[in-house]
Amino acid sequence: SIRIRELKPFTRYTYIVQALVEHERDNGRKLSLWGERSPKQSFTTLQAEPSPPLNLSVNEKSKTSTSVTIDWHLPLSPNGNNTYVINYRVGSYNISTSTADTKQTNTRAAPPYTLTGLQPFTSYTVWVRAVNKEESSTLESDPSNLQRFKTLTDAPSQPQRLRYMNTQRTSVYFMWDPPLHLNGVIEKYNIMLAEGRSVNPRTHGNKSLAVQMTVNGSISNTTPMNLTELTWYSVWIVAVNVRKTDGKQLTS
Repeated sequence: SIRIRELKPFTRYTYIVQALVEHERDNGRKLSLWGERSPKQSFTTLQAEPSPPLNLSVNEKSKTSTSVTIDWHLPLSPNGNNTYVINYRVGSYNISTSTADTKQTNTRAAPPYTLTGLQPFTSYTVWVRAVNKEESSTLESDPSNLQRFKTLTDAPSQPQRLRYMNTQRTSVYFMWDPPLHLNGVIEKYNIMLAEGRSVNPRTHGNKSLAVQMTVNGSISNTTPMNLTELTWYSVWIVAVNVRKTDGKQLTS
């Protein structure tokens, strides 16, 4: 038997075996006699660790508030049937950073790939590894280059803990807490009051509002004036984000 070295991983080879007999003639020259060739035989070498994916990029035009499409070039040395592990995490990442908060998704498909289920208005770092599996072993490449991106603004959740105090004859002081999920930078708050104790803002809309006012998104209080004495009011507050890419107002 013989061991052949320096073969390429995950490569199919075909070989034959042929006997060689050498005779030395009287004049000192050698005579080489080849025997018959054996039938052809083939084998494939095992998979090995792939080289890393190259040129990872983010398609900026594909970004939404909860998704983004990434692309990369295939490894120069796949060394097997590659699958890909896409790693992403909120914030920045470097080799010394703990991977405890890193999320992963796997794909067999060739790039591009769309990441979904992201948080609005959030910065992420993403990188990709190529993976080969050989029996019980997982052979993982080094990481690709890192890419950072930020998802787009989305509608905020509702303002929290609306309350009032210092009720006067024709005015009242309102306070509230910002939305639990900002999903952007709050541009403004719209404050609306309608006469009546149980007005439904979803069905009432902006019709017959007694008071409608706007305050800057950095402010969480206001004092509507010129209210009617001895009158019940319903009040609701809407938080507003503005998406910079198209100027659309997104309301809670």
